[in-house]
Amino acid sequence: MVKYILLRVLLLIVTLFLIMTLVYFTTSLVSMRRWVDGRPFTVDFVFVWHNYVEYLQNIVNDWHWGYHQYDQEVWELFVRRAPRTLRLNAIAFLFYMTTGILLGTIAAAKRGKTADNVISFIILIFSSIPAYVLIMVLIIVFSYRLGFPPPLMPSPTTSLWWRMSAYILPVFVMSALPVANITRIVRGEMAELFGSDQLLLLQTKGLSRNTAIRRHFVRGASVPVLPEIVPSIVYALTGSFIVEIIYNVRGLAAWLYDSLIKPYADLNYILIQTEPTVLIVVCYAAIAMAAGILVDISYHFLDPRMRIGSKK
Repeated sequence: MVKYILLRVLLLIVTLFLIMTLVYFTTSLVSMRRWVDGRPFTVDFVFVWHNYVEYLQNIVNDWHWGYHQYDQEVWELFVRRAPRTLRLNAIAFLFYMTTGILLGTIAAAKRGKTADNVISFIILIFSSIPAYVLIMVLIIVFSYRLGFPPPLMPSPTTSLWWRMSAYILPVFVMSALPVANITRIVRGEMAELFGSDQLLLLQTKGLSRNTAIRRHFVRGASVPVLPEIVPSIVYALTGSFIVEIIYNVRGLAAWLYDSLIKPYADLNYILIQTEPTVLIVVCYAAIAMAAGILVDISYHFLDPRMRIGSKK
C-alpha cells in the first residue's frame, strides 16, 4: 500500500508539472500571438521557452511565482485568497456528503412512500437548475425579499454569525448536483440491502432496524459513493468559479477571472496574466488529483477485502 501511494504521489507531481508547462506555454503564446503581424511562430516559442526556464528557476531557488498586476507577488496573493476558496469547498464537501447519504438512506427506508417521492422531486428540481441561475434566484428570494442570509459575502468587520450565515447560499448552490447524485447512489444501494435477507438476519440477532442500518448498511452503501467523490469535488470547484464571482467571494475564482478578463470602459477584453493563471490551475488540479488518491485509500478502510495496488 505504501508503494502504491508513493507511486501515485510521484504520478501526481509529474502530471502537475505537465499541466503547469502546458498552461504556461498556452497562455503566454496566446497573449503574444494576438498582435502578430507576420512574425514566425518559432520566434515566440523560443522567447516563451527562455522565460519558462527562468520561471522554473525562480520557483525552485526562491519559491517566487512571479508578479500579478501592480507588482503584487503571486504567492502572497495566493496565500491570502486560497483559504477562502478552500474553506467554501470544504464546507460544501461536508454538506453534500452527509446530506446525500442521509437523504439516500431515508428514501430507501421509505421507498415508494411520500418521503421517497418528496426527496426524489426536490433533488430533481435543484439538480436541473444551473448554478449561476440558482444562486441569483436564491439571492433575490431569500436575501432581498426575506433579508436573510446576506446577498454578498460580508466584510470581516461584521459579526461572526453574519459572516457564517453568508456561507448558506453558496454552499447550497455548489452542493445541489452532488447531493442529487449521491442520494441516487445511496438510495439504489440501500434499496437492495433492504430487500435482502441481511436486515432480517441482523434483527434476529437482537439489533433494531435503525441500529442495523447505522452500523452495517450505511458503511456498505458508502463504498459505491466513493467513485462519485472526485467528480463532485471537480463540479464544486468549477461551480465555485461562478458562485464566488456572483457572491463576491474574493477567492481564487475571482482572482482567476481578473487574470483573464480586463475591464475597459463599458467593455471587457481578454488580457491573460500567465503567472497567477498557472498557479490557480495547478492548485485546482492538485486538489482533484489528491482527492483521487484519498478515495483509493478510503476503499481499503471501508472494505478491508480490497487490497490497494494489488495485481491479483
